[in-house]
Amino acid sequence: MSSFDAAAILGRLAALREADAPTHGGRVLSYVYDSGMPEIDELAAAAMRLVQPVNGLDPTTFTSVAVMEREVVGFARELLHGGDDVVGSVTSGGTESCLLAVKTARDVWRAAGGTGTPRLLAPVTVHAAFQKAAALFDLTLDLVPVDARTGRLDASRLIERIGPDVALVVVSAPSYPYATLDPIKNPAGRSAHLRDFDSAFFADAAAGKLPSVTFYKPQGNLNQHNGYANVSDGDQHIAGLIAKLQAGPQWPHMLVVVTYDENGGFYDHAAVPKGDRWGPGTRIPAIIVSPYAKKGFVDKTPYDTASILRFITHRWSLPTLPGLAQRDQALVANGGQPMGDLSSALDFSQ
Repeated sequence: MSSFDAAAILGRLAALREADAPTHGGRVLSYVYDSGMPEIDELAAAAMRLVQPVNGLDPTTFTSVAVMEREVVGFARELLHGGDDVVGSVTSGGTESCLLAVKTARDVWRAAGGTGTPRLLAPVTVHAAFQKAAALFDLTLDLVPVDARTGRLDASRLIERIGPDVALVVVSAPSYPYATLDPIKNPAGRSAHLRDFDSAFFADAAAGKLPSVTFYKPQGNLNQHNGYANVSDGDQHIAGLIAKLQAGPQWPHMLVVVTYDENGGFYDHAAVPKGDRWGPGTRIPAIIVSPYAKKGFVDKTPYDTASILRFITHRWSLPTLPGLAQRDQALVANGGQPMGDLSSALDFSQ
């Protein structure tokens, strides 16, 4: 057996990795899903070590592959509320998933009586995997233009092209070459204003050094999300955080809004106000904690999550953001009223 220098091999890999984008901190959107939890990284590394020699091509020899695939598909089916008739498979990545989706759509189209060459209808910015699939599975790729400035697809232009020869319509427009979002375009500003939660937050709170506006999102295991977090841990965490804010020198002039990004999927008996294409959505909980909060008071003023931005706009006399104006104008146009800015829940004479 030939000898090898383990240190040299690992050193070479380490040197190559130095040129890569950082895999932690959320700076490689969609490529790496960073949990922000070191213990999860360690668990993943240990798990990969256990299955490293396994060849996933033959689940009859390596039965663990079949069991894990079945459990992953079952988890996805439950998460997406699929019935017992829903089946699936684990793919090697996004491209293979797109290929299988296109092949399935073509086969279903043929089984329904389609003849000739079917069309795949999609935005011109659709992921390249769909172009590969069209070529591989003999579909005509019919590409619909998007707005040159915003990259948005006009749905009506896509709908007008739908016909009996269309086997699949792809409505996902973004593609990396056309992206308008660069999360590290301004790394200095990102470093200064977007941080992972650590002891520095509490230190700044205790020293009275928190900025005028701070948005805080708990990490995964504390965010009360159904399926991987629990309510009690999240409650204890946010209660402890607020207690530290109340003990800080900035508390006498502080407003804390505790709210959620969605309601967990429960049906709401109250009709949703009709606004613009993005909302408002169904109701979500919100709690105001502040020395200025009205005591024993339930506010009936309509609010949405952007009411936080409305309050910031009001407090510092800022120009109204176009999105806020658009939402309120749409509400009024549909017979409703503009959303409030939280002022009705506060008493500044206290």
